[in-house]
Amino acid sequence: MGDVTRVFSTTSWEWLEPLSWASQVALVLLTIAVVFAALHQASALKLFEILKFIQDENFRKARRTVIVNIGPVAGADWW
Repeated sequence: MGDVTRVFSTTSWEWLEPLSWASQVALVLLTIAVVFAALHQASALKLFEILKFIQDENFRKARRTVIVNIGPVAGADWW
């Protein structure tokens, strides 16, 4: 029995250990890449939501009111 175990552990499966290490390294690198892509996707989504908010007509009217009516008086002692 000892001879059979020794033969299988040294000859048949030697190539599996380096493949196992390589797969673990590849899995870590893939995980890092996925996290990096997810962060960029979240940033793009946040910027898209801000852009949608800025393009809203009510927001544009309020901004125009602030710039035209309140902007010139802001430096004065109006309160």
